[in-house]
Amino acid sequence: MVKKLNWVGSKKHFVDEISVMTVGEKVVLGRFGGNSTAGQYKNEDGCLIWCDDKQD
Repeated sequence: MVKKLNWVGSKKHFVDEISVMTVGEKVVLGRFGGNSTAGQYKNEDGCLIWCDDKQD
């Protein structure tokens, strides 16, 4: 489990790649850089964070 995360979209684009990882005990981070078939080719990343206070 990762406890701390530093992410710069210009270093890792995630084009055509979905990344989901746990950060700490309660946070899940999802990243997606877009779809190359729709014209995505550079740093246009998206990030989604979920948090579960109850850890269920």
